[in-house]
Amino acid sequence: MRDQVDKATFLAGLRCPTQGWRRHRAEGAAIGAGLEWKFQVGQEMGRLARKQLGDGGVSFEAPFEWQRCVARADAIRRQGDGWDVIEVKSGKVPEDGEISAEYIDDAAYTTMVVQGAGSPVRRCFLMLIRRDLRLGDGLPVLQEIDVTAAVLTRAADFARVAEDVVGAVLGKALPEPELVFACRECEFFATECIGRGVPDPLFILPRLSQKKFALLREYGRISALPDGIELTATQERVAGVIRSGIADCDRVALAALDKVVWPAHYLDFEAVMPALPWFPDTPPYESIPFQYSLHVAEAPDGRATHREYLAPFEGDWRRELAERLLTDVGGSGSVITYSGYEKRMLNTLGRMFPDLAGVMGAVIARLFDLEKVLNKGYCHPGFMGRTSIKKVLPVVAPALSYDSLRVGNGDDAMGTFGLLRVGQRGREEHAGLRAALLAYCKLDTAAMVEVHRALLGVRRSV
Repeated sequence: MRDQVDKATFLAGLRCPTQGWRRHRAEGAAIGAGLEWKFQVGQEMGRLARKQLGDGGVSFEAPFEWQRCVARADAIRRQGDGWDVIEVKSGKVPEDGEISAEYIDDAAYTTMVVQGAGSPVRRCFLMLIRRDLRLGDGLPVLQEIDVTAAVLTRAADFARVAEDVVGAVLGKALPEPELVFACRECEFFATECIGRGVPDPLFILPRLSQKKFALLREYGRISALPDGIELTATQERVAGVIRSGIADCDRVALAALDKVVWPAHYLDFEAVMPALPWFPDTPPYESIPFQYSLHVAEAPDGRATHREYLAPFEGDWRRELAERLLTDVGGSGSVITYSGYEKRMLNTLGRMFPDLAGVMGAVIARLFDLEKVLNKGYCHPGFMGRTSIKKVLPVVAPALSYDSLRVGNGDDAMGTFGLLRVGQRGREEHAGLRAALLAYCKLDTAAMVEVHRALLGVRRSV
């Protein structure tokens, strides 16, 4: 058993000692393409930071240890009789200037360990991607942001509790678990901790804020909530179906399905967000569609035909995708989506190609958001308070499943394409990965067809 605590474990233990203890002992999970892509971007930022900062007076990945906490500073730079601590991140400079608490905590942990190890810290910086970066502009990619005041304050807070956090994480006995807001996203909550075997945790409630959680925490689960407890209308509806086990249908909301104009075109995009621009006219992290799937049904119970596009891994495919899509959706019939994402992608394509903006606008005018209808019209206990298609599909069409797919979620789709684009996959893998991307996107629109048909069935029955 390791007798040292790293940054991720310390921050987990700060949120919840039980989570930190389990994380310290957990075996490494398999890394999917989405996470691998993030690592790839992070490594590239590290390389660019080294180039930008140079070697004079700067050390990279310097190891430090204090109180059994270990850290590697992305960079430390001599500053008079002390040091600048520099944390390199793959995010871009925030438009509003507000630095995320996550970034501050990351830098504060490293600063705490550097200070504790006896190296005086004078200033703290984040290196983030310039918002105005464009391909080939010849300017530095990363911008230094001075976060000294916030980081030193947070590092002092960490230092005061470090002994307790480390003791809990490294202790032989599992810290007594308790229900806290951090349980909401804890990987251990439902499988190894107090959420195991609890079918109705409070976190099922939609838009559960930390403040509202604090008011409900004593009840522990939805079935224990007393009558009259203050909830939003949406939360009350979800709590009601969870308690009763009976779906709630809103006939008025479901009547919106009558607005669909046939033939119906079920559209789903996948997009990539390169941290560093791939094209001269795009900023960092611009969402660029690289794939779409389109199922077309002539009538509610008619067989749906399928059309698709997946970009090549080289060159600029954007115009080809836009023109192919316009051909495939034709000029009539509703274009059914599941969220507002497709509308954003269509607007993006219209901005990229002003001469196509008018016809893209005509497609946008035909959009019909199926998730909005489901959200208002049908609440099923099996949805567990969510309306994402991956929560809805197992309830309304259990024969369809993402479980066996090589690429099974949007992050992995983006990561797979990104890794292929930058040459991190061998040529011998290209055919198999293209097939996996096509299968994933195709299932998304096939799922939309089934969800639509299920809602039509519910509408006829109420």
